[in-house]
Amino acid sequence: MTHPTIQIDRACVRCKYNLRGVRIGSNCPECGLSSKVLHKEELRYYGKGDTGASARNCATCGHNLSGVDPQGSCPECGTSISATKYRDDPLSSMPLDVIRAFRLGGWIAAVCMMMSIGWIAATMIRSFPPLVESLPWIVIAAIWVWSAFLLTPTMAVREAVSRGFGARSQWRTIARWSQLAWIGSTSIAVIDAAITSPTSASALVLQVLGIASMVVGVIGLVMLLVLMERLAEWVRDDVAQRSFNWAIWVLPVSLGLGVVQQSFGISGLFGLLTGGIVLLQLSAIAAIPWGFLSLARSLTYAVLHAHEARDLEDQRRRRRAEYTDEVADSVSRMDVRKHA
Repeated sequence: MTHPTIQIDRACVRCKYNLRGVRIGSNCPECGLSSKVLHKEELRYYGKGDTGASARNCATCGHNLSGVDPQGSCPECGTSISATKYRDDPLSSMPLDVIRAFRLGGWIAAVCMMMSIGWIAATMIRSFPPLVESLPWIVIAAIWVWSAFLLTPTMAVREAVSRGFGARSQWRTIARWSQLAWIGSTSIAVIDAAITSPTSASALVLQVLGIASMVVGVIGLVMLLVLMERLAEWVRDDVAQRSFNWAIWVLPVSLGLGVVQQSFGISGLFGLLTGGIVLLQLSAIAAIPWGFLSLARSLTYAVLHAHEARDLEDQRRRRRAEYTDEVADSVSRMDVRKHA
């Protein structure tokens, strides 16, 4: 019985050993990494041959190459498609500074989400003056924007470009800068709380600005979660990926249903929907910090795996250098004996 083998050059996720020719389902012959890990983390991506331009994004600009002649060039930037060979190396094989930036952003976002939950719980337990209640939200919003900027860097790595982290990605740009709307929203809330007796005109302006900034913030949040879902897939975190996917779909739907329910004042039998809408909103909101906690943990492991891979690579280089020196020394001794 002939066992299928990997037909392309792909590296082990731990030691970077070339897995070409290795039987699918077997352990890494260099470091012995479990076949289950190899199959789940690598072979499901690398055990397949190149699927053509339809499965690629341009390595330079990230343009979708579906339907483009595999022998041609990218219609957006002119990069040769032959130079855009599809690959999907895990995040742990990327440069360490890239992984560290993602890790820091992930932990800051997770902490920021926990701070939000904690302050909401505090305001439910004890009542605060409006100004005191709104001030911490500016700090939380500023921390959130910081984490969003760390989590949306510009990278020229092919794997990053294909997931929307390229320099020309409008999605990444909008997702990043729209988070500033949360600072605007919380600032408006502080101004509103500081004005003791606002006029009807100023109250209307603050209300409109507050609603507009909230809408922009929610749209930006959903767009950012889409990028985080792709990042979770890159770091091979299924828990974070499912959490972000749930929040992406349920959050806007539940908020929209809530707006409809409030606008039409649905009551009576249809009012039973209110409880379901609230549960959907809570589940979507809870999925976000859960996803960031899982993502931050996986990014931390990615840094550790990257260090291990580089240490193993250094060991291999030293072994090769020692072997080369031994061979050279043996040859020199043989030459000495021959001339003696």
